[in-house]
Amino acid sequence: MVSLFATKTIIMENHFFKKTYKDDISEFNLEETRGWIIDSMNFIEKKIDVVIVEYFNPQDSKEFTKILLNSSIISTGAKLKVLRNINDFDKKIISKIQEMSSIRNSFAHIPIVPLYKMEKIEGKTSFTRLPDRLEVMNSSGDIKTKNAKEELHKFYELKEEVLVYFKTHPNKNINGNK
Repeated sequence: MVSLFATKTIIMENHFFKKTYKDDISEFNLEETRGWIIDSMNFIEKKIDVVIVEYFNPQDSKEFTKILLNSSIISTGAKLKVLRNINDFDKKIISKIQEMSSIRNSFAHIPIVPLYKMEKIEGKTSFTRLPDRLEVMNSSGDIKTKNAKEELHKFYELKEEVLVYFKTHPNKNINGNK
């Protein structure tokens, strides 16, 4: 598989923790992978909050964000439902964020299951490690078993597409059609 990160270094950074530099997603251990995915979704959720605040244009946007858009009050899924009702927001991007959220939830809450294939050859048993599996629930509620590494790469690709959308439409006039 060709690396998605051949020309890009991934930096996991926080002011309280030392920086982590990775040249390829395969360099992440499980905990780093989970953290990177969760942090990426948090970043996208903040972008969603900005769109919602711009649309509703509340009198006190800081309080609106801090209280109403607080993730313990309104979930990412509920925020996506709000976005669906903003006419100028691309519905394809919402679908991509939903898929990312599904992958995020799987990595955050479900153990990665290592699988082995057992073979007996001439009376000797051998085990071959198969790709790690992950159970992913789609937006319809169907649970599918998927290759964890492939899901990680899919998440990365979706993240890049979603971020491009937000970057190319940073001050989109979405207040016109309430």
